[in-house]
Amino acid sequence: MAEWTGLVSSSTGMYSGLNISQIVSTIVQADSQPLTDLQHKVSADNAQISAYGSLASSLSSLNTLSQSMSLPTIYGMAATSSDSSVLTATASSTAASGTYSITVNQLAQSQSIYSAGLASETSTAVANSGDTGFQIQAGNGNSASITYDSANNVFDFGGQTYSNSLDGVMNAINAASQADSLGVAASIINNGSTYQLVLSSNSAGAANRMKIMVEPSGSSSYGDATGASGINQLAFDPTYNTGGSVSGYGSYTNMQQSMAGLDASFSLNGISVTRPTNDITDLVSGVTINLLQSSSNPVNLTVANDNAGFTTQINSFISTYNTVMSAINGAIGNQSKQGALYGDSLTKDLRGTLYDMTTNPYNGTSLAALGLTHDDTGNLALNTTAWNAALAADPNQVLGAINQMASSLQSTMNSYINNIIPNAESGLNSQISLYQQQEQQQQNELNTIQQALTLEFQNMEQTLSTIDSQSSAMSNMLSSGSTSSSTSTGTSSSSSGGTTA
Repeated sequence: MAEWTGLVSSSTGMYSGLNISQIVSTIVQADSQPLTDLQHKVSADNAQISAYGSLASSLSSLNTLSQSMSLPTIYGMAATSSDSSVLTATASSTAASGTYSITVNQLAQSQSIYSAGLASETSTAVANSGDTGFQIQAGNGNSASITYDSANNVFDFGGQTYSNSLDGVMNAINAASQADSLGVAASIINNGSTYQLVLSSNSAGAANRMKIMVEPSGSSSYGDATGASGINQLAFDPTYNTGGSVSGYGSYTNMQQSMAGLDASFSLNGISVTRPTNDITDLVSGVTINLLQSSSNPVNLTVANDNAGFTTQINSFISTYNTVMSAINGAIGNQSKQGALYGDSLTKDLRGTLYDMTTNPYNGTSLAALGLTHDDTGNLALNTTAWNAALAADPNQVLGAINQMASSLQSTMNSYINNIIPNAESGLNSQISLYQQQEQQQQNELNTIQQALTLEFQNMEQTLSTIDSQSSAMSNMLSSGSTSSSTSTGTSSSSSGGTTA
């Protein structure tokens, strides 16, 4: 008997000649439709979850915008200058309406002073043997003392030493300014023939003018200058004219002023005003005025409702609202091209709710009366003519209507974002878990069917193998019997012939 090899896994059975793999696969496939249906359901539920996530994201953007639009500050105030080259201004929502005439006589300016020219920025000595150091101060602010160590020929501040040169003094002053908030910046310029130390006040105004007191050799306190050499080169404590120019440098003031420290000088509605800065926040309540240049001609500053800014906010709302509606319409689709949420009642209710909330009356008027209307897809558009007319007629009514609509929208979207959509997603996830359990059961059943069919074909092939072996044995037996009979007959004939002879 031929030995059974179990070659059912091959495409064709060894004995039957059948394509067993294909037969088993076809039979199992015919029984797998329930599994395929479950897989389609899982895929559809996952698509719905993804679509819900996209909807929640777009709702979140609209929700954030609605939150700001529910506040009265959405309709702010605007400050407009008749000549923006002379001054500009901004207004907060607390500013009152008004018109102001401003004439800018002089801008605020930071003081700048410079030393005498020296041959080198690195090797020229600034202090003489015996000099003690200097003290620097801007206005009534902090002062810093920088000492000179004549034994080692270095300046010292805070335990850090600096060379006895222009750049050493520059570095020492900048270190002191940073450490003690002096409000002074030091630099060195090359004027083409010599090097000069330049000091600038970081803040404008007469109150921030600088003063440098020195303590030269033989003195006992800062300010006791005795000449124009050594540490005295840094001395600066002049007297000033009303306009900020230096009226007298004195005997021992050796640094020179190149730019005066000035206050801004201007008039507002004929009233003379000065400020130490060009950015003025404490003149008109809620208004910041930025002076840019002086002018002999008055500039009109108008503070009024910010219609342009309010309109920009409304257009931003419309754009975001329409993005949400497009997302909803895309998720639903239509009969010929169905979306992931086609037929979903939650999504249809959301679309209807958003539409209703932008058509309901608020604060005694309708959004349509304000110029906000829908097209046949549910999108909003703004009729600027109607909008501007409504603002001109009653801006407070328009603001109240928008505030109420936005507040109502925000409450509804919070519910969808935090409860309704998450609950729907949770239900779909639970349903997917159940489908996946059923998938596993179906898969196990199909595996069982496949194993049973495979076993049946194995048994069939084994039976055919047995039959084949038996058939071969019988053929061999028959063949052997026929051969034996022929041999016996031939022997008998030979014997008979010999006797006759």
